Amino acid sequence: MKCSTRLFLVLLALVVGVSSVRGMTFKDEHAAPIADPCLDLGRVEMIAGVRLNGVPVGTVWAAPYRVDVTRAVKPGANRLAVEVTGTWFNRLVYDAGRPEAERKTWTIKGPDKAAALQPAGLLGPVALRVGQRVDLAE
Repeated sequence: MKCSTRLFLVLLALVVGVSSVRGMTFKDEHAAPIADPCLDLGRVEMIAGVRLNGVPVGTVWAAPYRVDVTRAVKPGANRLAVEVTGTWFNRLVYDAGRPEAERKTWTIKGPDKAAALQPAGLLGPVALRVGQRVDLAE
């Protein structure tokens, strides 16, 4: 994967829920093509699928949460969409505190209503990093 260390653009988003899509548009005002663009999602709790300008560019589920966006980034406006999917744990905690008739989930043995909620979603910080690729010798 091509990633560099020079920061081009910092984005921040927070996604709450089992599966959620967040989108934004950013503008590349450079006349020359971006060199080795890499989307760094920062911290993700659990899995994230990334689309840039409608092109699926990758799915990540382990650190580092980085996606090479070379084939999809273009000069001018770029539309970014990140779909994050987590576990049902937080929903199960919420439902455990609701009357049975109002619950949306059912389990044989779920978490207690007093259980601490787990971090979920796209926690970031999100950055589009660009620059020169450096390959390290073994």
